[in-house]
Amino acid sequence: MSWACSLSRQAAKQLRSLPRDRLGQVARTIDEIGEDPTFGDVRPIKSGRFKGALRKRVGVYRIVYSIDLATHKVEIAAILVRGEATYRQTARLRATKPMAGREIRYVSLNIFLTCVT
Repeated sequence: MSWACSLSRQAAKQLRSLPRDRLGQVARTIDEIGEDPTFGDVRPIKSGRFKGALRKRVGVYRIVYSIDLATHKVEIAAILVRGEATYRQTARLRATKPMAGREIRYVSLNIFLTCVT
């Protein structure tokens, strides 16, 4: 069963700023998250702003997301480059406000690229 994926504004901005060679890899992983959000190298985040959220590793990138079991939705909060301070930086990022219908729905890489280019 598929899950409905949505990107926060911050995650959409980060996705747009990825190098073209990595964009496809990250987009495929988002598709995989939509199929099964707990499959693969998924771990809970234990501290910082995203405490309680999940992260999935994609090469040097980390996709940070939360899942809502009741509504079968996945909210992708951030796409971060993994560095020494990645998870410390997440504690310093501003909390995003609920977007009230202004979320960006992720359908596929092709549709996303036509929306952002």
